[in-house]
Amino acid sequence: MQFQHTKITRRAALQTAGALGLAGLSGGLLSGCGNDGEGDVNVRLLNLMTDVDTLTLRVDGKTKVSGVAFETGSGYAGTNGGNLSTEVIAEPGSGTVSSATAGYAKDNSYTVVASGTDTDVSVQVLNDGEGRPDDGRIKLRVLNNVARGISYDVYLTASTASIDTATATLRGVGPQAASGFAELASGIWRIRIYPAGDKRELLFDADGVQIDSRQVVTLVLYTLKSSRLVNAYLLHGKDSAGASRVVRNTRSRVRFVNGTDVFGAAGQVRFTVNGQSSSTLDANFSAYQVVAAGTPAIAAVRTTDNFAMATATQSLNPGRDYLIVVYGTAGNYRMVVTQESNLPARGGRASLNVVNATADGVSIDASVDFSLDFPNLEPGKPGRPVDYGLTRPTFSVRFCDAQGASQDFDGGTNFADPDSGGFKDMRSYLLVAMGQPGARRVVLREFT
Repeated sequence: MQFQHTKITRRAALQTAGALGLAGLSGGLLSGCGNDGEGDVNVRLLNLMTDVDTLTLRVDGKTKVSGVAFETGSGYAGTNGGNLSTEVIAEPGSGTVSSATAGYAKDNSYTVVASGTDTDVSVQVLNDGEGRPDDGRIKLRVLNNVARGISYDVYLTASTASIDTATATLRGVGPQAASGFAELASGIWRIRIYPAGDKRELLFDADGVQIDSRQVVTLVLYTLKSSRLVNAYLLHGKDSAGASRVVRNTRSRVRFVNGTDVFGAAGQVRFTVNGQSSSTLDANFSAYQVVAAGTPAIAAVRTTDNFAMATATQSLNPGRDYLIVVYGTAGNYRMVVTQESNLPARGGRASLNVVNATADGVSIDASVDFSLDFPNLEPGKPGRPVDYGLTRPTFSVRFCDAQGASQDFDGGTNFADPDSGGFKDMRSYLLVAMGQPGARRVVLREFT
């Protein structure tokens, strides 16, 4: 497969090999170093893949760099110019995750950026040859290397600047694509990222990002398995003297499920994060809420008397999604916080996960179209997401109590949107088993 060539500016091009998906760079990427003495082209590797130990880069059948860990990058190695095979290999034992032909022009430098997972990889080849700006200025471009991502607007502002009146620094940067270079003042910036054309959903927020005079940088966007939030890596060009580094998102996302014996009407249970109400439950579910990353105190509160039913102090890692389930009966309420692996489904597919939120805390087995894809789920816990075709599936759930007795529940008629005709393209769904003996139920909800 030939890399596609997309013009960025007159002096820099992006080449893409749109196939799978990997992740970012954090420490130790060298900039400004020469090659290893072979050929007239410089090439280096950025590893932004989340599910592999290290990566190796082979160009024209020769290993150029190896042992590149997640969120780190290599120095430059030399190669010849021309249209050359370019392989990214996961170690140990995973084999080639991307293989394509890329064009390397004589006397140029390139960065191969790999991000995503070992089964969903995005690999881009960036030309590092953009010239440096004048004193007091910087050049910045954005590479959107988010696996199954959307288009983004990127804002660089002063720390306290209102986003309502801000103008995007770089607008509409599409999936597996790079923007042109924007030139702006050097200094300390706050970087915020939103879906293109929509300031309602903050997907990335990092303050105090310093970019010094005459630097040429690429802000590489990648995912840490959130379906919406992104992370960023600030990559310096070959002749840029700064240190490349991860720029961490300061936000996480949480969603809530009420599986207790206090359910039914909306608003009977509310969740708080660090004392601030973050969700009003609609029939025992919340949409995702963007909250500050860190280690907040989380509580589920019964609204009728403000009784704290269950609490937890939980680390919420930057750029990640979390599912918070409270379940149980009076005197025995429990809370489970789970970090989710939550990439959106591929095109032509939908993603489904199942969570056990039974009030009496029994285990469950869940089947989709008679396939047992979610066996023996423990109380409060989700399974692992599975992708399905765009059909209207039949669900069945078996509730298994401690004595070995079971109750089968056919959830085929409880589809969340009966008029939709089935799963929607690239949407994510959560099937939740709830209730207690005599009042079991299974509910399907769509999320983004």
